[in-house]
Amino acid sequence: MRVSLNWVKKYVDLPKNITNKELAYDLTMRTVEVESVTNTSEKFHDIVVGQILEVRDHPNADTLKVCMVDIGESSPVQIVCGGSNLYVGEKVVISKPGSEVYWHGEGELVKIKETKMRGESSYGMICGATEVYLDGYFPPKDEREIVDLTNIPCKVGDNIADVIDMNDTVLEIDNKSLTNRPDLWGHYGIARELSAIYKVPLKEIEINLPDKNIKKYDIEIKDTAKCPRYTAVEIDNVYVKDSPIWMQTAIINGGMRPINAIVDITNYVMMAVGQPLHAFDKTQVAGEKIIVRNAKKNEELLLLDGNSITLTEDDLVICDIKEPMALAGIKGGRKDSILPDTKSVVLEVANFTANAIRKTVKRFDEKTDASIRYEKNIDTERVDLGLSLALKLFKEIYPESKVVAFVDNHSNPTKNEEIEVSKKFLDTRLGKELTVNEITDILTRLGYKVEYSNDIFKVVVPTWRSTGDVQ
Repeated sequence: MRVSLNWVKKYVDLPKNITNKELAYDLTMRTVEVESVTNTSEKFHDIVVGQILEVRDHPNADTLKVCMVDIGESSPVQIVCGGSNLYVGEKVVISKPGSEVYWHGEGELVKIKETKMRGESSYGMICGATEVYLDGYFPPKDEREIVDLTNIPCKVGDNIADVIDMNDTVLEIDNKSLTNRPDLWGHYGIARELSAIYKVPLKEIEINLPDKNIKKYDIEIKDTAKCPRYTAVEIDNVYVKDSPIWMQTAIINGGMRPINAIVDITNYVMMAVGQPLHAFDKTQVAGEKIIVRNAKKNEELLLLDGNSITLTEDDLVICDIKEPMALAGIKGGRKDSILPDTKSVVLEVANFTANAIRKTVKRFDEKTDASIRYEKNIDTERVDLGLSLALKLFKEIYPESKVVAFVDNHSNPTKNEEIEVSKKFLDTRLGKELTVNEITDILTRLGYKVEYSNDIFKVVVPTWRSTGDVQ
């Protein structure tokens, strides 16, 4: 799992004197194994914003242009470029001499040098997205298209890492060390651990759910053992557009790729708090009703790629009144995809049991970012966290959006485990003696409720630790 420290810092103010290597060491020694630490801005050295001042034909090449470009230095520079969309006033990505790029997006990295192209001097390179790690933000329409930053907030001379909020450090965490920690499959969980390690406050995510008195969305759960909680929210006045740059960067640094604002919100929330979500186009849900049930024998689910999979009676599916739309907790089908003309969505924030998900994943050999989290046995109460954050983001990105229907079918809440343990036992297991206050402080920061008397700690375990390693 990839963890962005910029993202973690949204939830906890880390000590300013802690280096990234020290943080990685502390996290490894106390919680999970950090395999690598990467500075995401390093690859953007000497890659800056430029603005085209002049474009003229190359005298010796039909497909090349000679451009004068302001790159924020004392005088403009001349750059030869074969881009298909060059124009005066355009803000572009400039790789200065000394930077490293993928030539035409392929092969090994190439160090940029001042050179001559067909007799014309060229200082650096005007870049396409695939050449400078930006194809996730600016998917090119053709191989000659250069990145157009004209409508992106930036100034001439700005480093591209600053423009796309890529001044970050990413920790690569060994997934095996997370096996029994469903609470850590999100940045908020990692932040909670660091708040305890460094004794700094955790910033709470505010829980704000829709008014239960609004129109009730029609949900039927036929197998509550496999689906103990299903929340659905109908949201109007949304549409397909790019998500904000900061969200795209967070998603990229988290190990996924941006798609569009609607889908990006669901993926962002999943990586933030560890709760998967799914958005259905409202018009594709026949009968405006969602049914959670076991598949019928040999029932088919049509996938996005046009292929179908044959289901068994053990597979949990999300259906409308006609047919399956998605493989619950794993992947969607063609029918549930967000369309170019989507105007309203039904947002699923649900809980599916680990065993149900694990069996289907194994049968189809189909691991996804959502299924990996469900397989770890997420607590049902995390739905509130995921839904609250999702609704907040929808309102930020779509100010005109409106929640018009809501339902929360919560048949089997996760119970808080209660444990009694002696201080002597803890001292023995830890190999050192901590004071009662130290133990109480650590556990409290991690969300436990603690009482101590007569050498015994009476501990109420938070729901996010009551389904995994603490039972």
